[in-house]
Amino acid sequence: MCLVIGLMSIGRELENIIGRKEFLLLTASATVLPGLAAVLHSPTVEVLGAWPALFAIAVAVTEALSECQLSVPYFRVTVRYRFLGAALVAGLFTSWLLTWFPFGHTSPYANLVGAGIGWLYVRFLGFGKQLPGEAIFRSRLTRRRQIARMPARQYMREFVDPILDKIHAQGMDGLSRSERRILRKARQKARRKVV
Repeated sequence: MCLVIGLMSIGRELENIIGRKEFLLLTASATVLPGLAAVLHSPTVEVLGAWPALFAIAVAVTEALSECQLSVPYFRVTVRYRFLGAALVAGLFTSWLLTWFPFGHTSPYANLVGAGIGWLYVRFLGFGKQLPGEAIFRSRLTRRRQIARMPARQYMREFVDPILDKIHAQGMDGLSRSERRILRKARQKARRKVV
């Protein structure tokens, strides 16, 4: 019963943030993948219910709203969502280590994997506070996509022509691995254009 109430309350909140399609994809992957991970980790363990999906949704909400504050009126306390998510993951990690901890009847490993899937999924969608080095990583990925979509002529002009000048001056032996990789990509782009 508490599982259904939890899915209804935090699930609706997350669906409003990331959209229905992404929410369904997250729920499906957080239901199937943790079960597979638990079976691979320990084939004899029982995976009961949709707890991994609930933990994925809970961690996804706390990451998507990481800088927002939750007020608890009775205690007159405000807490950032990211601290709630960290406490939940710490509790899941503890339940993985201690069998008597709550949710020990399900596979704690599957619950932890479900929480990880929720965190990674909303990070992939662009929510949450940036991690150190994430901006550089995302800019490199964006640059790679731009280069992959670049027309063959522009790619030749920007990347291949300087390498051809180097070959003319120093010969093929002076090329680095990255320059050889650029030449292979140029050959592939030229073949696609011909075909």
